[in-house]
Amino acid sequence: MGYVERILQPGESILHAARLHWFIYLKGLALLLLALVCIMFALAVGSSERPGIEIPLWLGAGVLALLGVVSAAAAMIEQATTELVLTERRVIYKTEVMAVLGANDSLAEEDDVDLADLATKPLIMLNTAPSTEYTQLMFAQRGLKPNVGAVVPQIDLVRAMVGRGLGYSLLMSRPNQIPVSSEGKGLVTRHLRPRAGQTSVVAVWPKETMLTARALAVIQYAVEVLDAIEPE
Repeated sequence: MGYVERILQPGESILHAARLHWFIYLKGLALLLLALVCIMFALAVGSSERPGIEIPLWLGAGVLALLGVVSAAAAMIEQATTELVLTERRVIYKTEVMAVLGANDSLAEEDDVDLADLATKPLIMLNTAPSTEYTQLMFAQRGLKPNVGAVVPQIDLVRAMVGRGLGYSLLMSRPNQIPVSSEGKGLVTRHLRPRAGQTSVVAVWPKETMLTARALAVIQYAVEVLDAIEPE
């Protein structure tokens, strides 16, 4: 199993795989050929009536041969360690529904939280599609009814109200999100028990499209910065 197969995320598949072309050896081969030419000239000059003139040619041949060997070895390593694959998607990061609690909430000390333990607390619900509908569906599937304390249209306002201790919220996890509200009040996020809404944010493109090096660099940077790992 190659490196690419090992790092594939669920839902990703390889459409086509390839290796670097042998053209990467041309530089090394050219240098070795020049070294051979220098050797031939050195041998030809050495048999003439002007001894000593072949010394620079032998030195040049040695330097060119050394550079050629180094270049060929580098190309060999690059070819052995480089895998080129074509996919149609790349997972940027995983996400799921998390309970967002105030730092002083009694449930903040738990590793995860059951919806049943939240049902009696005021829910600060985000009023955007599909968040509102999915929140209501999660409670209905458990035979529970949320105690809606407020319905607000912005995530920052939801987090601010939770930070003030006005209730809790259920939001999709986001990477690198600071554990405080816009007012600097502490927030705690906990997994639901059982976990819910698990999905991924992905970069997608048509199957027939070969992404440019610049596009691939942007996607890879997003993966590295946003950490395609399990939500914490």
